[in-house]
Amino acid sequence: MKKFAVLITLGAFLLAGRGFPAQTSTPAIGPLPSAVRALFRQHCLDCHKGQYPPRGLNLEPARIAAAIDAGSKEKPLLKIIDSANPDESYMLKKVRGDADIIGSRMPLGEKALTPVEVEILKSWISGLKKDKVPAGVSNLAKGG
Repeated sequence: MKKFAVLITLGAFLLAGRGFPAQTSTPAIGPLPSAVRALFRQHCLDCHKGQYPPRGLNLEPARIAAAIDAGSKEKPLLKIIDSANPDESYMLKKVRGDADIIGSRMPLGEKALTPVEVEILKSWISGLKKDKVPAGVSNLAKGG
């Protein structure tokens, strides 16, 4: 009976989010490279900023991590920024104007990104951490 009570207490403790490090599905990213920051500033942030950006996609440097490996609102089966498969990133599809996008090519109402700008974006996405590890797991594996 005591073992059962201990298990119930432990279960409640874990459900309350205490005792073990929180897990995250968003890869940790470092600061945005200056070329990516400039690209977003020049082509994206006129619209994709603030509290109510289009489709909820905020591309401000402090908010970009939320788009990594998150489903697109226009095409939920695709990720906005797909760290495991950059070419399938909906963001890249939108800026390239691929045939399978919904709506218009981005940036809306502006000239298309140059091939160099698209490559900057693709290279950045390709460099994102692909194997997400829940926060704290690496510390636990090291014994602490």
